[in-house]
Amino acid sequence: MRLHCPYCHGTQHWKWTRPSWMFLSPGPMENMRCSECGREYTVWLGVFAQRQRISKTFCRAWHWFLLVLLFSLIAVVLPLVLR
Repeated sequence: MRLHCPYCHGTQHWKWTRPSWMFLSPGPMENMRCSECGREYTVWLGVFAQRQRISKTFCRAWHWFLLVLLFSLIAVVLPLVLR
């Protein structure tokens, strides 16, 4: 299965540097640049090619989920430990 650019549907691409917003991303994400149109896009789990804006929103929601999970875990565990 060949990956297609979500902008122009070209098949030629090359890896690009990993931006900081991909830190703690849900699953392996790679940043790609299309050789035909020159736009950057993200490949998630090696299969799903998606636009940068969608990937940033997805990662931001994942980070908020992890933060809420961490704070709720602290709110539940801390009273049990202090008791």
